[in-house]
Amino acid sequence: MSVKILLDPILTAAPSRCSTFIQFTTFMRRVLEEDKRTDVFFYCLLPKWDWPQEEHDWLPKHPNIVYVPVDQHKDRTREYITFRYDMLEKVAFNGTMWDWDVLVTVRSGLAALYKMHAMSPRQPGLSFTKQVWVIEDMPLMSFKKSVLQLAPAIQDRYTLDGYLAADRAVVMSYHEKDEALRVGRQWYAPSVIRELHAKLKEVVPVQFFDFTKKDKTAFFVPGKDQRFNVAYVGRLMTHMSNIDKIYKVMTNQWIIRGGDKVRMMVLTNSVGGKKKVQPPDYMEKFYASREEFWRIARDEMHVLMIMHGEAGFLLSMIEPMMLGTPAIVGREKWSVGQLGKDYPFFVDTETEAYAMLKMFYEDYAGMYERYAAWMDDWFIPTYKKRFSEDLLYDVLCNYLHEFESTVIDRYKAASPSKAENEIVKLLAKDAPEEFELLDRIAQLAESGELRSLDRKLDEDDRETRGLAWSTPWNDFRMSLKAHYGFEDASPKVGHLRKKA
Repeated sequence: MSVKILLDPILTAAPSRCSTFIQFTTFMRRVLEEDKRTDVFFYCLLPKWDWPQEEHDWLPKHPNIVYVPVDQHKDRTREYITFRYDMLEKVAFNGTMWDWDVLVTVRSGLAALYKMHAMSPRQPGLSFTKQVWVIEDMPLMSFKKSVLQLAPAIQDRYTLDGYLAADRAVVMSYHEKDEALRVGRQWYAPSVIRELHAKLKEVVPVQFFDFTKKDKTAFFVPGKDQRFNVAYVGRLMTHMSNIDKIYKVMTNQWIIRGGDKVRMMVLTNSVGGKKKVQPPDYMEKFYASREEFWRIARDEMHVLMIMHGEAGFLLSMIEPMMLGTPAIVGREKWSVGQLGKDYPFFVDTETEAYAMLKMFYEDYAGMYERYAAWMDDWFIPTYKKRFSEDLLYDVLCNYLHEFESTVIDRYKAASPSKAENEIVKLLAKDAPEEFELLDRIAQLAESGELRSLDRKLDEDDRETRGLAWSTPWNDFRMSLKAHYGFEDASPKVGHLRKKA
């Protein structure tokens, strides 16, 4: 069955460097390039920012993709809680993009509004024809230390109500589902918590197949003619990264070892930023490509240091660890969710981090033996299972398959009389091989065959007509698809064709 998907990301950087937007583009590539679907079409919303040409060149290009410019503020939290008018005008059942079937969004709290505006009051019992899926990569909740706390109790219910309203909801970190349920127990009955538990699906946004360990020739050995390479990987930010503590631990090790024995590496995509998050001059700062980053992680890093107080799925930590680099990691709920409670190199304080780094310097082989055992016992089997069962794009494609394999039969069962609806019959009778639905209605009105809907084709009709009297155009589209053998023809709104 043909399906139209409306993608609603929030960008925090240029498209090629925004992890959230990369998830959306990866989903499009998976459906269109890997699965080679010709009957799935995407409307992808894109902020009206001034992108350099290389960013436009980076965007996936495909006949089944249309990029739709929208207003978007660069403050991420502000976007999470703002339902802009131009967004309403697109998602509404009587709006300009009325034929979407699935809306994928990161604005979890707005899922309820999206669901309501997508359906006409004339369509009781048909809300299953418009699904809203939430990709939760920044829960705006009180347990999340890294988000702004505007009105914590209200934010909690705003977000949880969004999950409940959504048809599907996935979370990007292996501790956030449990935290959301814990907070929800303050407000909801056990039956509602069970509904949330069943709906929230934990996912990972990337997949790896190669887990490697360092060759012993790459081990650090005190006294040899080599340097002890300690690295930080990630954004240069003051909030929640504890980057100042990492710099301090690195520097102390550097001073004690005489300077020339310790190499401090900072790998980041952050451009600019406050002076206090910049590494000191005696540290090496890299803006590495993906390939160069993997090479450095595999061949040069001895130890990674991560001390975030809060994080989601931290790819900048997981990738080097999969390539065989052990990490000294602050013990937090997010890190226990990603590395398991028995990870051997958790630390609780800056002093413990310094002591752990000292142990790696003095006995790298012995410490690495513990890391290799943990990789074999927990890391590799756990992440192979997660990649097999929880990969975001597999999960979304499974949701898509379930939707498209059931929605037409459900529609027929819910509205059997639509096959005999006079307007639907008129639209289908002597229809050309392909047409745009509203143009077809206008042509029939001009010929005198259909006079009841022509006034509603004016561009400003939805501004002046009440909801109860506005026509749900998608109902005609669904009826033509369900009863008369039509399918979507392109990412043009209302563009249909007869099935071959």
